[in-house]
Order: sequence, then C-alpha cells, then structure tokens
Amino acid sequence: MVFGTNNVNSTDDSSNEEDQSVLFGVRASWFANILLLLIKIYAYYISASQAVLAALADSVVDLISQIILASADDVANKPSENHPVGRARIESLSVMCCAAIMIVASVEVVEG
Repeated sequence: MVFGTNNVNSTDDSSNEEDQSVLFGVRASWFANILLLLIKIYAYYISASQAVLAALADSVVDLISQIILASADDVANKPSENHPVGRARIESLSVMCCAAIMIVASVEVVEG
C-alpha cells in the first residue's frame, strides 16, 4: 500500500469540512435560541399566559446554559502558563452549573 499526499490532503479537507459544519451548527443554534427567546417574550407580552411564561423560562435557561458552556469551552481551550496540564475540569463544572440553573428554574416555574 502506497501513501501519497492525496490521502493526507483528503483527510485535511474532510476535517476542514467537518469543522465548517460544526461551526455552522453552533451559529445556527445561537440564532435559533435567540430568535425563540424573542418570539416567546413577544407571545408572553401579548397573552400573559402562564404556559408561555414557562416556555419563556425554558428558553432563558437554554440560552444561559449555552453561554456558560461556550465560555467554559473557550477557557478550557486557552493555553496557560499557570495551568500546563489544561483546564478540562472547568467543562464538568459548567455542566453542573447548568444543572443547578435548570433545577432553580424548574422550582420557580412550579411554585409560580
């Protein structure tokens, strides 16, 4: 079996295409979450419905969770002289923080 530069380039090309599709997915997710939040704010303003308020709370929690996870990912991927091994544990902490926010929001919706 002979390995040529075409095989390496095709792997790089597919990796680049995968990176582009992941980036598109992340951007589409941000756009969709913000759009849903705005629509639900407007729907609650018009209807004052408790069901719409619960859906609005869910959208707020989703957006906050997305912000926390994106921030943790940025921090974990930045090289640092103070943390030569890395900051991979911050991602686990961000997931626990998101879970705590979801619990608080759920309790508030149930009590409200």
